[in-house]
Amino acid sequence: MALLAGDVVRLFDNLTDPPKSKRFVCVDWKEGWFLRIDSKLLWPPHLSLPLKGNEGCLDHDSFVELNTVLEFDDSVVDESLKVPANFLGPIADCDRQRLYDAVQSAVTLTPEQRNTICANLLAAGSSETDSSQSQQP
Repeated sequence: MALLAGDVVRLFDNLTDPPKSKRFVCVDWKEGWFLRIDSKLLWPPHLSLPLKGNEGCLDHDSFVELNTVLEFDDSVVDESLKVPANFLGPIADCDRQRLYDAVQSAVTLTPEQRNTICANLLAAGSSETDSSQSQQP
């Protein structure tokens, strides 16, 4: 299953203490790049992600960490997605745009990361628009 930028998935996170399953937003499927979603404000910079409009992929207001891109091996993501409940769905279009804006100004990410992530977020937004328009009679 290929993910789009803005899709939220549950993956096992070895970097938390204790290690546990966490939510992540995909930002580059080909590279295995994800941003961690936290329920508490832990690491600046961040983007607040409201529950409203994101009920399919969040349980409460949350925060997307913008301090670093986490890279997951394809096999880890594929194994996780064998469990259908681990695919939580996309963030709302308005929040995808907010994520785009936040990534553009995140000095913690490299220029390459910012450019790649922003291009992917734009492409994901336009592909959803294209697919919804093609489904209309």
